[in-house]
Amino acid sequence: MTLLAAARKHLTQCNAFIQQTDDAHGSEYTAPCDNRRPAVSGFSGSAGTAVFTKEKAALWTDGRYFLQANQELDGDWTLMKDGISGTPSIEDWLIETLPQGSTVGCDGWCTRYNGFLKYKSKFESRNLKFAAVDNPIDSAWTDKPARPAGELEIMQVAQAGKSWEDKLEAVREQIKKEGCQGLVITMLDEIAWLFNLRGTDIPFNPLFFSYCYISLDKVQLFMNASDAIRAHLSGVTIENYASTLATLECLEEKVLASSNSPAAIVNALKNKQVV
Repeated sequence: MTLLAAARKHLTQCNAFIQQTDDAHGSEYTAPCDNRRPAVSGFSGSAGTAVFTKEKAALWTDGRYFLQANQELDGDWTLMKDGISGTPSIEDWLIETLPQGSTVGCDGWCTRYNGFLKYKSKFESRNLKFAAVDNPIDSAWTDKPARPAGELEIMQVAQAGKSWEDKLEAVREQIKKEGCQGLVITMLDEIAWLFNLRGTDIPFNPLFFSYCYISLDKVQLFMNASDAIRAHLSGVTIENYASTLATLECLEEKVLASSNSPAAIVNALKNKQVV
C-alpha cells in the first residue's frame, strides 16, 4: 500500500488535506522526518504542495520542476503546473472538487499563519470549512525517521560579532517598542543567530530544532541541550521541545509573533500582535 492510500484511511477529520513542503519552522530545507510532501507524493523537488481527497490527488509546483515531477509522480497524482495559464489554484480546484459544506484540512504546524488566514478566508467565502487537523500522513507513515538532535557548536564572540546576551537586550528593546511583553521565535536560523549556536539537525544547514520565547525578564528555549550548551546559555530556561505549545497556551501577556510562524503557534497565543 502506498503512503497516499494509507493516509486516505486517516482522512477522518476532513474531506481534503493540504500538505506543504514546510516543516514546523517554515524551513526551506527539511530534515527527513519532516519530508511529508515528498513521502506522500513521491516528488522530491524542494518546492511544491500536495493536496488529496479520498478519490483525487494533485501536486502543485513551478516551472523549475515540471520535468522532474512528471518523472517522479505515479498515476495516482495529477501535476498542476503552477504559473501556467489554465492551471487552477489550490483553492479553486478544491472548491470545484468538493461538495459545499466539506472541510479542507491542513497541518497547523506546517502551515504558516498568513497562509492559514488566506485559505480560511477563501474557503469560507465559498461555503467550505477550513481547519487544522491531525496530519493523516503522520498517522500513516509507519517508517517515519526519528527527529534528529545533533551536537551543537558554540560560536565565540570573535566569530559571532556580539554576545548572545547583547543581542538579547537589543531584541527586548524592540519588544518594548512594539508595546508587547514577549516574543515567540520559530525560525531556526533566527534562534541559531541569536544564541550564537550552530547545529546539524537539517542536512547541509547549520541549524537545530528549537523554539524560543523571550519576555522582558525571562528566556525559554525549547530544545535538547548538553551541559556545555546549558553553561553557554546561563540564565536561560531550557525546556523540552515537545512542551512548546503547552507553555505558550498559558501566556497571559501580549506576545509579538511573526505571520510566517506556524498557525498552530500563533493560534495558541491568547493575546498577540502579529507582524
